[in-house]
Amino acid sequence: MDPDGDPLGLYLRSLEKLKERLPEDVFVLPGHNLPFVGFSTRADELIAHHEARCFAILEACRVGPQTVADLVPVIFGRKIDDPHQLVFAFGEALAHVNAMIRSESLRIPSTAQGLALEAA
Repeated sequence: MDPDGDPLGLYLRSLEKLKERLPEDVFVLPGHNLPFVGFSTRADELIAHHEARCFAILEACRVGPQTVADLVPVIFGRKIDDPHQLVFAFGEALAHVNAMIRSESLRIPSTAQGLALEAA
């Protein structure tokens, strides 16, 4: 795990590149769910899904400083109690935060309580 990595940014950029290169009628065999035709449409849905999560993070940070752990229930819509699932959820929240820091929509100010995220 690279805590400063940009896996979400890499993923979104790869979707955009694939949209440019693949024909719309390509038959897709995804790792999850059933095969389908219409890659660009599905890629746009995935991009919108992650944009919605970024928007939720931004709104939470506008209310007040947040930690990545604080943002897990924000992007998943519920508290996650299972430790195994929480590890994955935290990783996804961190991926969104890192992408947003790179795009300068979030920043990490130093506060008396330590480091927390806030809207830029």
